Amino acid sequence: MRVAPQVDETRAAGTGPDARANETLVESYAEASTQLGAAITDLKEERDVARRRLDDLTNTLSAAQDILAGKPLDATLAAVLKRMAQVAEVTQASFLLPASGRGFRAGALQDLARDPLLGAGPGLHYVTEAAQNNGQPRLHDSVESLDLGQALDHPDFNLAAVVAVPVRTPRALQGLALLYLSADAARPGPETLGHLAEIAGALSAALELAATLETVRGAERALEMALAGTASLGALGDVVASLVDLRDRMGQLRRRPETPGWFIEEFARLGPSLAGALAASRSLLAFSHGEVQREPLLMEEVLSEVRSDRDQVQVAPGAETISGDPALLRLGLRTLLDHARAAGVAGTAAPLEIRAAPASGRVLVSVTAHAQGGETPPENTGALGLSLVRRIAELHGGSLRTESVPGGEEWLVLSLLPG
Repeated sequence: MRVAPQVDETRAAGTGPDARANETLVESYAEASTQLGAAITDLKEERDVARRRLDDLTNTLSAAQDILAGKPLDATLAAVLKRMAQVAEVTQASFLLPASGRGFRAGALQDLARDPLLGAGPGLHYVTEAAQNNGQPRLHDSVESLDLGQALDHPDFNLAAVVAVPVRTPRALQGLALLYLSADAARPGPETLGHLAEIAGALSAALELAATLETVRGAERALEMALAGTASLGALGDVVASLVDLRDRMGQLRRRPETPGWFIEEFARLGPSLAGALAASRSLLAFSHGEVQREPLLMEEVLSEVRSDRDQVQVAPGAETISGDPALLRLGLRTLLDHARAAGVAGTAAPLEIRAAPASGRVLVSVTAHAQGGETPPENTGALGLSLVRRIAELHGGSLRTESVPGGEEWLVLSLLPG
């Protein structure tokens, strides 16, 4: 008896009613694998884009901190502008900063000898007006405006469009990045414009803080010049108004939930300087109206703010407090000490001996310099001269005089009212 050969199982799996189902399963698996591979590739690309954008923002925040640390502004802006140009895939760009009045100046240029719009008033006005009204990055084509077209089509440039990126805070426009495109350059899409807006936002607060610091310094200079009689007191009203506005607006910005931590820290560091400049300006403004603020001040505290670590201070009983305007008296004492230190024995920088003692219903602050051989006097004492000290003393009903003692030593003696 012969036994029929068994059908090969492997061949059987490819035949019969289940054959098509198996083929479909294999095809589905292959298709799913392809889709998964494509999705993984897309995810990697998205990850790389996200990393580049995070790197852009990290570097912009680092540049913002460099600005607040006092590093050269134009060089720092050039680094930020380079990144913005890379994001927009352009080679020519500029960063404009508000100048005195309502104009702009070029803070940074990339692959440009000059900014195409900076010398073309109507063209720049067209772009900046849109930046003020919209506040978002926007592509401006040369055909939108005759003035813009004439500026961009100039033989020196031969450009076709510009991306204007406003750098602004709630207070004002702090700067304007202009990214220039040739006729054949690809136009940036919404995602690119959105990323440029993020970079601008990371930089805006630092530029406002830097402008605020400069305003504070300007107010301090205006105060000192006015006290010295080299500037008008009338302009201080504008200084005070400007400082109050800055203080209020910066305070609002600090309280916003999206405000970065470094901004809050820098605002805290700036606060005392801003408050001091505001108090000093208000004090001088009040005096210009015939008013002098008076309050008791501790002599030790006032002197600790204006003396150096090497100075020797003696405050006798009865001279612990003085009366007057805090800002003006601190400025007067600082100037007195600077003058005494700079006027020490020729060729030497000297520590000071400072004595405060009661005499005839007054407090006398006497200052002299003791020479230290071989030391070099400071290059810039900051003193505006004894005329400033004398004027402050007279505002408070006091006086300033020089006393010579045996041995050739001279003392500057400031007379003030007790507290």
